[in-house]
Amino acid sequence: MSSNPLAARWLIGLLASVGASHAEVAATLARAHVTGFRNDVHDCPLARFVAAKARALVPAPAELSVTVTVSSVAIGVTPPSSGTPDEVEVLTSNPVATFLRMFDAGEYPTLDAALKPRAAQGRPAR
Repeated sequence: MSSNPLAARWLIGLLASVGASHAEVAATLARAHVTGFRNDVHDCPLARFVAAKARALVPAPAELSVTVTVSSVAIGVTPPSSGTPDEVEVLTSNPVATFLRMFDAGEYPTLDAALKPRAAQGRPAR
């Protein structure tokens, strides 16, 4: 990934593919078995989804960060050799922004990792 127009087109296409309504976005994430945490720009379901898709394109030793807000989605890739992140940021669509607002407000509880048993979250139980 890089901050070039090709990377931005990839991210725009990925975001368009999740759905044309907030309900379609939620259904896409549910089909992908993605959950996340409300009000968390790095660990919401959409951030986890984008990170999984981007990770398939980014060489393993590089660090990957995803930030999702109601206004934009950003991906940063930091190669181990440079230590300087290469970032791309695109605006969110209305369906994605609406989904994020609704998810943060408590809608779509099946996508809320905080409501899942710890073992299902991939986190150790206390």
